[in-house]
Amino acid sequence: MTLLKTDSTKKTTLIGAYVSNRVHNYMTLFSLAKGISKSRIFNELFLDWISRQKKIDKDVDLINQIIARVQKTRNKPGNRKMDLGIFKDTIEKELTKKGVADDYIAIIISEII
Repeated sequence: MTLLKTDSTKKTTLIGAYVSNRVHNYMTLFSLAKGISKSRIFNELFLDWISRQKKIDKDVDLINQIIARVQKTRNKPGNRKMDLGIFKDTIEKELTKKGVADDYIAIIISEII
């Protein structure tokens, strides 16, 4: 029987992160005292962070930074010998595994030369 039920949200994705004991302890107390889930607390924190961060790095800026990193990886001697199609497939699988949205993956893959 749950006495201190917290709100739950739908349409969510699990992200894994380690936090210090201090953060965990305070969030647990706060969550129980206010009757809201830790997920909701983190979500509100992240939304606030995203709104501030997007003023610095827009989605397109981040995508372009990723494209630059992929191109740098592509230009390494061992990777240059790899067939372009195989390289793109490898990058696509890695981005998918990391949880990058399909539309972003398509943009990134289309820019690999």
